[in-house]
Amino acid sequence: MTVTLSLGQRSYEDLKAFRQAGAERYLLRHETASPKLFAFLCPDRTLDDRIQCLRWLRELDYEVGMGCMVGLPGQTVEDLADDVLLIKELNADMIGIGPFIPHEHTPLRKHLPGDTLQVLKLLSVIRLVTRDTNIPSTTALGVLDGVSRKKAFQAGANIFMPVFTPQDYAERYDLYPGKGDVKKADGAILDFKAFFDSIGRPIGKGPGGRRSHGD
Repeated sequence: MTVTLSLGQRSYEDLKAFRQAGAERYLLRHETASPKLFAFLCPDRTLDDRIQCLRWLRELDYEVGMGCMVGLPGQTVEDLADDVLLIKELNADMIGIGPFIPHEHTPLRKHLPGDTLQVLKLLSVIRLVTRDTNIPSTTALGVLDGVSRKKAFQAGANIFMPVFTPQDYAERYDLYPGKGDVKKADGAILDFKAFFDSIGRPIGKGPGGRRSHGD
């Protein structure tokens, strides 16, 4: 079994201890490669610190997951291009690309959600640039548009992220509207085998890692 953690920015000592305890993968989205936009979203942190944490993960021989949101307030096409360049520079093993979805209890509640077509375009570019990385069809795509989860595989995604959290607990994981709704978050894809058969994709077996540790 492969152990994957997603515990946010941590100290080098914490990350090392997790790795020594058996963790092999770590997900830490950089969110945006724009220092200005990052400072707007996370005023108590800096993009440099986030990138340093990602470099530590690589140094500690984790499989490293990063990624960004599409459709953030004030985001430009140039910002998205910088995201691609940063992902390439850090040689990420896993890349999560999803649309921004406003939440009614946050300062960004009045902003429009990200465009799913733009997400698919960015996903395609990242697949071409990174070649053999693991790229999921994210649950956020399923919340905005169930069809886009299928389109994501046609655009370059190769990982499906189902929601197995029991409904009572999923409702408390309120990152964005619809996240706690298991059926909606899955984009109404309840029969996974039938879904993959319909797009001509076999279901992989095994841990599905990009690389072997130590290579």
